Amino acid sequence: MKKEVSYKAVISVTITALAAGFLLSFVFSSFEKDILANNEKTVLEGVKSVIIDSDIVEGPLTEDSTFTYYIGKKEDGSIAGYAIISSAKGYNGENKVLVGFDENAETVTGIVITEQAETPGLGARIVENSFREQFKEQSSIVPLSIVKGIKPEEAGDGEIAAISGATISSSSVVDAVNIAKDEAVSLFLK
Repeated sequence: MKKEVSYKAVISVTITALAAGFLLSFVFSSFEKDILANNEKTVLEGVKSVIIDSDIVEGPLTEDSTFTYYIGKKEDGSIAGYAIISSAKGYNGENKVLVGFDENAETVTGIVITEQAETPGLGARIVENSFREQFKEQSSIVPLSIVKGIKPEEAGDGEIAAISGATISSSSVVDAVNIAKDEAVSLFLK
């Protein structure tokens, strides 16, 4: 037996969907400036944490690069380090990673996840210190690789221990860091 759908029901659902869409776009546009300001604040705090001993931060810059980067300087004008924002596709979307480098762009000084859309309790663990600390002191020349089934303290040079159950999310961070490392070598390595 075939059920008929009344035009009133179709019109009612359509109007409800349009109203919800309008309301959602209104709410987003109302908070868009706040969202962008919060993201910018997160990045600037991240830059200060990954460029060690910098007194002045120049940036965001894009000269000679497809990526946004920052240059940290000491009071005397000498370079303290660099930071590059990179991204790679994770499990649920794009993950943006700020990668810091020493004054010679030879060593990673730290990373900060500035944006992520990973699953809470699994992939979202990429923001945890225990995962991010693995990137410190890694060479900017040697590509990093992800290793499943080991603890961070068991990882060798150039190896990053994957978060259990979140290999794709872990790999996205490694990919973003490798991209940033390549860019740092190209831009800053002397």
